[in-house]
Amino acid sequence: MTKAEFLSELKARLSGLAEADIASSLDYYSEMIDERMEDGMSEAEAVAAIGGVEQAAEQILSEIPLPYIIKSNVRQRGKLRPWEIVLLILGSPLWISLLAALFAVVLAVFVALLAGVISVFAVGIALAVSAVGVAVGSVVLIFTKGIIPALMFLGAALMVAGLALLFWPLIKLICRGFVWLCRKFMLWIKTFFLY
Repeated sequence: MTKAEFLSELKARLSGLAEADIASSLDYYSEMIDERMEDGMSEAEAVAAIGGVEQAAEQILSEIPLPYIIKSNVRQRGKLRPWEIVLLILGSPLWISLLAALFAVVLAVFVALLAGVISVFAVGIALAVSAVGVAVGSVVLIFTKGIIPALMFLGAALMVAGLALLFWPLIKLICRGFVWLCRKFMLWIKTFFLY
C-alpha cells in the first residue's frame, strides 16, 4: 500500500470528524511515514510498519472524547428544518421510549458482565485467603491434635494455594477481555455518531 492510498483510506474512515481533526490526523500519519522513509524504509514498508488503516482510525477515535464528536457533528449538520422539528416532537413518545429501552438493555448487559468479572475476582481472593487460613489452622493443629492432622491441613492449604495461583491468570484474562470489550463498545458508539 502506498502512502497516498493509506491516507486516502484513512480520510474516508474519518469522514464524520471535523475537517481540522481529519487534517491534523492525516498530517501526523504523513509525517510518521516520511520519518520512516528517511530512516531507510521503502514506502510500502513504512506504511506497513504503521499498521492497518482500521487500526489507525481506531487509535484516532479512541483519543477523541465522545462529547466533542457529538458537538462537531451537530455544528456540521447545521440547524434543523421546521419539518424535522415537528417530526422529532411528534415521534418523541416512540423514539424516547426506544432509546430508554436500549439504554436499559445496554446497562443491564454491562452490569451483568461486571458482576461476572467481580465474582471471578472474588473467587480468586477467597481461594487465596482460605489457603492462608488453612495454613494457620495447620500450625494450630500441631499443638492441639498432633503432626498428622497438621500435615493434612498443610497439604490442603498447599492445594488451595495452588488453585489460587492457577486462578489468577484467568482473572487477568477476564479483566483484560472486559476492558477490551468496553473499549470496542465505546469505539462503536463513536463511529455511530460519526456516520
